[in-house]
Amino acid sequence: MSNSTLNEICERFLQHQVLWIKPLLNRIRQGKNEIREEIIMPTPLFDGRDGFLRFNAIFNELDDINQIRALINECAQNQSLMYSIYMWFLQRYCQFHSPKVQADENLLKLVRTDWKQSLLTICEPIGYELIVSLCTNFTPTSYFHLLPTMSKNELHCRLLALNITILCLSTRSLPQSTYLGSLLFNNQRQMPVSYIDHIQSICLLGFVFGDPVATQMLDVRARIQERLDTGRIVRQNSFIYQCS
Repeated sequence: MSNSTLNEICERFLQHQVLWIKPLLNRIRQGKNEIREEIIMPTPLFDGRDGFLRFNAIFNELDDINQIRALINECAQNQSLMYSIYMWFLQRYCQFHSPKVQADENLLKLVRTDWKQSLLTICEPIGYELIVSLCTNFTPTSYFHLLPTMSKNELHCRLLALNITILCLSTRSLPQSTYLGSLLFNNQRQMPVSYIDHIQSICLLGFVFGDPVATQMLDVRARIQERLDTGRIVRQNSFIYQCS
């Protein structure tokens, strides 16, 4: 597909049941070869609108810690609620785009003390640290550190990246592993010890997913790793594993 023209991609996807893209493709077919308007990618924000409003009503008061903790625990089995709680912290994070906005110390204290164990349990450390970072505007050297001088486009890029990350994180509340969830969690839906090893175990970077060569190489690597672990390959021959 990387060698296809825009019109060829149009013809390929026009027959697919991708509702949000069809209006764009139809405009291309009508003779508009360039789309200069800003395209806002569809995100599932309001699929969790009801949950977001529940969190917003309770979190804005911050006066019933037990009720908030119970709602957080409810996220463990509900992806929509899990997504909603992340989105609540994301909208709070947007305030740092305004001048002279400081971190809410009361909220931060609750996140780091009263709610910490509940958040760690349902979100794993990676999700918990993201929530803390959203409350503190990340570190000054981070790409996601917001400044009042940033353009709307710069803000949009950061929010889009965080939204995609949040969507992946929210899959942990599903009863089974998913393709999105496997990017951040192992088969037990837990945070892996090493993300380098984890990513290498699920894909070969540089290969198209489903490529038969990549599939074969993953199989070879898994078999060789198993033999190394069980001592069936002597250490001096381990270069075979490295080459694979």
